Amino acid sequence: KMLRHGVVPSTCRCRSFMGSMGSMGTRIFDNGICSGGLLSWIRSFSRTTSSSLPLESQSVASSASVDVSNASIFAEPGDAWWDPAGAMGPLHAMGPLRNTFIVSSLSGFIRDAQTPVENENGRMRPLLGLSHVDVGCGGGLLVEAMARLGAKSTGVDLAQRTVDAAKAHASRDAELASRGNLPEYVVSSVEALSADAAHAGQYDVVTSLEVVEHVTDRHGFLKSLGALAKPKQGHIVLSTINRTPRSYAIAIVGAEHVARIVPVGTHSWDQFVTPDELTEAVCDAIPGARLASLKGMWLNPLRGMWEITSDTAVNYIAHFTLQ
Repeated sequence: KMLRHGVVPSTCRCRSFMGSMGSMGTRIFDNGICSGGLLSWIRSFSRTTSSSLPLESQSVASSASVDVSNASIFAEPGDAWWDPAGAMGPLHAMGPLRNTFIVSSLSGFIRDAQTPVENENGRMRPLLGLSHVDVGCGGGLLVEAMARLGAKSTGVDLAQRTVDAAKAHASRDAELASRGNLPEYVVSSVEALSADAAHAGQYDVVTSLEVVEHVTDRHGFLKSLGALAKPKQGHIVLSTINRTPRSYAIAIVGAEHVARIVPVGTHSWDQFVTPDELTEAVCDAIPGARLASLKGMWLNPLRGMWEITSDTAVNYIAHFTLQ
């Protein structure tokens, strides 16, 4: 509650709580993780996951790999998704970083990234001609961004309300409408979508960001993602949370116990995925998948901006190619 109103809990309170965790908590504090840097992380991380707070029940598609009782509370009212100053502000702040990683990762594989195409407003469209689907799209932040970069973009989500919010926002984008490149949205599970001939094997780029850590059947989920990509030439981009003491301090201790911005039990540290585990799981579930790039993402507390880093201890993003 204090963080929600911009008040940071004291260092003493952090030390007290971390000390109550025993030797691991003391080490975390003494290593400086529970300093202002951690509290900046908590604020950002907690707002990113604040959509986990209970909301009214809504229409949610069934899924074999995702706990729909969990998915049904991962939705925000339509206006909240597109308010940079609201609960989804950190996702807006993280957006440029994600977009840059996706474009730069694809640049070695797609021709147009070498010679970007400009539209009538002088904006670059390096993804022109590519098809893209975002699984777990929420309100459509990434979907619209990819469409503005030229991709023919589709968003899929389990929750009807979030898809309605995404459609409503996209319909007001005059620039995309004038180019005939409005995103498409589907209420569906990834399993059902990948079994649909209109979608299976049809996408150059498949993305699923901050979703893997909420999946109950990781192999099945990843297999379905792979089935959406074009065989032997598709690309898959995933972002998630590493399973480390630092991620425990931020996502579990900080967000749930110290700041109390999200309910205790919102995250399961056991479901966090290490980079090695993710790579092995993707390559096992998707024939021909190879890791092409993996980078950490962190919030620079001095600049207030998300940055790419080699440190993958908390948030990270990975690009896989199909060969």
